[in-house]
Amino acid sequence: HYKIEYDESSSFTGGGNNGPTGFISLSSVKITPVSDIQSVTVKIDSSGAKSALYLSGSFSLEFDGQKTGQLPFNASPLEMQAALEELCTIHEVQVARTIHCSPYPEVGCMEPEGYTW
Repeated sequence: HYKIEYDESSSFTGGGNNGPTGFISLSSVKITPVSDIQSVTVKIDSSGAKSALYLSGSFSLEFDGQKTGQLPFNASPLEMQAALEELCTIHEVQVARTIHCSPYPEVGCMEPEGYTW
């Protein structure tokens, strides 16, 4: 249960005995999770490039003060999901991944230019 106090005074002393005006109790089963949709993109910036560029390396994500371990640049949806669900600020997450293919037909998706999760 959650106890929610209310008062017209910002010091919560407007009620009896210098306490809040009133309160209500809310059962935790009535509280629903908040769904949020976020995306992360890792992509080559090939503007002005004079030679071929390749995506590599790793990155980490931070959410609400918690940080994941390093993830490979091409992390699978399951790797991303596992890393996020290890954070104490995230309980359940669904992850999908989109591949950004090269605009050059001879390369296509053999050497992706990036990913969005």
